[in-house]
Amino acid sequence: MLALIILNLGLYGRLSSQVLPEPSVVTFPYSEDFSALSEPQYVEFGGDWEIRDQALVQLDTNGYDLSAFIPMEIPPEQGYQFDADVRFIGGTAGGGLFFNAQQPTSRQKSHMVRFNVDQDQLWLVYGYFGDDSNFVGQGSTLLSIAPGTTESQRLAVQVTGETYHILLNGTPQVSDIPLLYRGGAVGFITAASQVAFDNVIVEPLTSAAVTSSSPPPEVAASVGNGESALITLLSDGFDAPDLSETLWRPISGQWLLENGVFAQKQTAGFDLSSIFQQSFATPYTLRATLQHRANVGGGVLFGLPTLDNVRGGHMVRYIEDGSVVTWGYFDDTGAYVGQGSAEVDLPGTAAHTFEVSVGATLYSIRLDGVELATVVELYNPAPESAIGLTSSQSEVAFDSVEIQGVENVVNSATTSPVSEIDAAEATGDWRMDGASIVQTAAEPTDYIAGTGIAGEQFVISMDVLLSESSQDAGAGIIFHMSGRNQRALGSMVRFGAGGSQLFWGHYDANGVFIGEGGVELEARPGVTRTLRLVVRTGTYDIFVDEVLVAEALALNTSSGWIGLLSFSGPVEFSNIQLAVGG
Repeated sequence: MLALIILNLGLYGRLSSQVLPEPSVVTFPYSEDFSALSEPQYVEFGGDWEIRDQALVQLDTNGYDLSAFIPMEIPPEQGYQFDADVRFIGGTAGGGLFFNAQQPTSRQKSHMVRFNVDQDQLWLVYGYFGDDSNFVGQGSTLLSIAPGTTESQRLAVQVTGETYHILLNGTPQVSDIPLLYRGGAVGFITAASQVAFDNVIVEPLTSAAVTSSSPPPEVAASVGNGESALITLLSDGFDAPDLSETLWRPISGQWLLENGVFAQKQTAGFDLSSIFQQSFATPYTLRATLQHRANVGGGVLFGLPTLDNVRGGHMVRYIEDGSVVTWGYFDDTGAYVGQGSAEVDLPGTAAHTFEVSVGATLYSIRLDGVELATVVELYNPAPESAIGLTSSQSEVAFDSVEIQGVENVVNSATTSPVSEIDAAEATGDWRMDGASIVQTAAEPTDYIAGTGIAGEQFVISMDVLLSESSQDAGAGIIFHMSGRNQRALGSMVRFGAGGSQLFWGHYDANGVFIGEGGVELEARPGVTRTLRLVVRTGTYDIFVDEVLVAEALALNTSSGWIGLLSFSGPVEFSNIQLAVGG
């Protein structure tokens, strides 16, 4: 720690004494591929920057927050997108983008998103440098990219109004992150890494071009002209006179019922937990409200495979001094493995509510209605699991716990299986295999088979198993087609890149696909995934493994034919269920 302090003091001393050139302001919009430059034209703030192999590279692996600013003044009211190819050529894979810099000679009052390696995993971290130039994190998201990759990654930020959004390789990662600073300059940043930046674009962004990532997942969604009935599976205000009259089982710590709260009184020890003695079928949403009485460390347990210990289950709770919330799982030995964390406001003694939506293989987290994490993989997926409460090194009082499930109703229509397709008219090689439908053609193109069913408002779900031999394999649903097997004007949602992505869009009148958005998923080779669409008049929602990943997406047509879509087979579809409303 002393060495790091000395290093940083030395770095700040060197930088503060550096005579910086007067910036030559460039105009907005701006693009640069470095093919015609021999020397950097940017304002450098630490590091060793040069043009090499038609790219802007930073070669110093010893410093942190080494920056180069593009000296431009973007108006505060201007929405824009800033993106660049980022390629690591040495060091620890730490590099990314600066934006909304209020002064192009300092990190003070600016935003940042960059790659970061932690515990042999690659993350995106994002936040801002405050008035004192110290970094304040706003969150982080785990990537499925190997930390040692030398392939270029297309990193982008979209700045709109009071928030910004982050995209990686065209796929949204995080949306609606609050902006503290508006307008100003943009640039590049590295941390203990040699990084090459290329194909830089800073351009205006209209609201129609904004690519939003998955909104905070919920279990319930409105369906058709019917309704989505939330079922309360558990509602506990802790009014029982004694623990023996409840289903709560303390497994560690000192748990007491008192004055309408369930309190854990012991302040020494970690993961002091109580488990509710009932399992809940997925999908479900857990909401728990808590207050800290002494120290900070309260949270919730979910996805528990057993009722007597935390092994194999998940946890989300406050850590440190309360400025951070962490989430992850306990492995089969009971050791905690983190999956992510986020900076949050200090909880104090006020009431705060954790909300966790648990699907078949994924979960999401909110704190006081604010999204902390979406599309996180469950360590031990199961059709049902248990929940619990926990605290570490703190006295915590839980005010209430609620579990809600969902029962979708579409105009009283019944759900029926889809067991036939128009194989004779379909593109590709489709066949029935027992209760499954299989497409075996392996060429990397879209193959479509109509179901012979048309609809306007409906819910369709299916299990999808992709080929393990193709990194490009994909499959999904096409609907509102102009003909039984004609993709023109249809909307499409499918898995891609071997299951590591889900994306959606529509086909124009000529059958050309126009992408509208997507999310990144962790690839699960050989594992069946569930895709479900809820289609209403004008909009639709997308669920993966019963976790909502996109909501209220706009439709280009109001009705049409429904079909299956395969890319680079073989692909197996099974358990296809359709409920059509009128």
